[in-house]
Amino acid sequence: MARFNYDMLCSVCNDEESAIRFLQDRGVLHRNRICKNGHDMLIRYESKPLAMQHFQVQDTTGIRTNTWLYNCRLPFLKIVKFIYWWSKELTSIKFCEDELGMNHYTTVDWNNYLREVCTEAIMNN
Repeated sequence: MARFNYDMLCSVCNDEESAIRFLQDRGVLHRNRICKNGHDMLIRYESKPLAMQHFQVQDTTGIRTNTWLYNCRLPFLKIVKFIYWWSKELTSIKFCEDELGMNHYTTVDWNNYLREVCTEAIMNN
């Protein structure tokens, strides 16, 4: 079996919609939500911020709600790329600035944040 590399990541995750599907497939984002009247909600990609919505009952929930990405404002594609490079231990401030367009403070915050997420996941298992 081939190792998952950056070219493979880019082939399956190359825009916001594919990044959302990628995160849904891995359980980071909800795949399905139910509105207050019990109907399936759909992702509304044209909204800012992205939301899941049931149009008939005017029920809207942020796509990041009840996930560990709740307070995050980074685009999903950038999140996926950062997580990939973080797993390769390549998220220096210079690298993230040059390759991901992230500033110093965001890079530091995300490095700390992913350590916290991983620590919590380990503690909960």
